Amino acid sequence: PTFPFDPVLHGAMAEAEKAENAEKVAKGGKGFTITVVLGTGCADAGDTAPKTFLLKPGRKEKVIRVGRNNKQSELLFANPNVSWNHATITLHKGSESQGIAPRVTVKDVSSNGSAHKAKGGSWVRLDKDVDVTIESGAVLALPCRAKCKAGESAEKLRTCFAVYFGEEAPEGGWASPSLSFAELAELAALPSPPVPAKPAADGVPAAPGAAAEQPPQKKAKQDGDKKVEEKAKEADKKEKSKEVAVPVFGAQILG
Repeated sequence: PTFPFDPVLHGAMAEAEKAENAEKVAKGGKGFTITVVLGTGCADAGDTAPKTFLLKPGRKEKVIRVGRNNKQSELLFANPNVSWNHATITLHKGSESQGIAPRVTVKDVSSNGSAHKAKGGSWVRLDKDVDVTIESGAVLALPCRAKCKAGESAEKLRTCFAVYFGEEAPEGGWASPSLSFAELAELAALPSPPVPAKPAADGVPAAPGAAAEQPPQKKAKQDGDKKVEEKAKEADKKEKSKEVAVPVFGAQILG
């Protein structure tokens, strides 16, 4: 169900969330501080100030849920093109003994897709339900696919935000990301991710790249064409194997 956007309620929720996150950060402890800076298309998200989260591996706070779900989304948007549950940002626990540092990933769980861009990089569409590691400063855009209605600004179709962690804020604060018209066109042109292979009839997943099963009529035609081709090859082989008798001293040379 879709609930009407209430700016007063949303603003109050944003203030409460900001205070709660500030308290978590102040308490410190083992965790990862992540700052989300809202950009283009976020004007209707209520409070557009940077949001700070303290993620702790192995606990409930390790995931930031992104979407329009006003009961579960820690990063809440009102943009109707954003899915109810659109994406997640997750802190994965590392291992000090094995020298593995914690990492942050983003995962698209939406209907219309998400994209990310590393510092100095190009836009890349995220495969659905796949955790993709991101670096501090990555910019996320959602959705990839959106229809522009008559009279609607293309800039409002998509939402973007930057994710920072493991570094101090620069003097003057984090810059708000934006999407140029060229980038909006680039996002719209991103190819859809490949569709996962369907499992075989016996329940065993099909091998990657396996050919799809042909319809019965098409398969029968292909089998018939193959038999005709085999008969033609056999006839040609018999023709070539015929003996050509040439008399030479009472013997025969078989050609």
